[in-house]
Amino acid sequence: MSKLGDALKPGLGALLAFAVVQQVGVVLADHGLKCVCPPTGALAVLLFLMPGAPASQPKCVVLAHVLAAAAASLCVDYYPAALAELVPPTSGAVVLAIVAMKAFGAVHPPAAAYAFLFAMQKMPPIMIVKGPGLLGALVLLAVQQGAYLPALKALEAKGKTA
Repeated sequence: MSKLGDALKPGLGALLAFAVVQQVGVVLADHGLKCVCPPTGALAVLLFLMPGAPASQPKCVVLAHVLAAAAASLCVDYYPAALAELVPPTSGAVVLAIVAMKAFGAVHPPAAAYAFLFAMQKMPPIMIVKGPGLLGALVLLAVQQGAYLPALKALEAKGKTA
């Protein structure tokens, strides 16, 4: 396949994923929830351009988002005022998320960005499971695992038999 064709495959996968995210977002909005935030774009890069990368594996994506949101929640509620003068809580959330991701073997860079956003917006702890980072990640993973990767395998199989 041409370079353009190779570039279009992940682009089409991401297009499909964001179309699904948009529709899910409409449904979730009725319940006061969102499934899109800036780290969702970085997640799409990993899932559709680098699906075999360790940071793109479903367990890693989900666990890292939960850990990052939990780290940020701790910083929102318990960040020491004395430390805030040196390192703001948003940065502290990223640092704590990095430590947690490494400790649990779930390193996923977009989750660190989500920790920053979570702390910046001072989201309540319930948003660990209801926040746009995890919900958007679940939707993108569903599209990647349920449609994109099977389509790639089918194209590869067709190419081998042609």
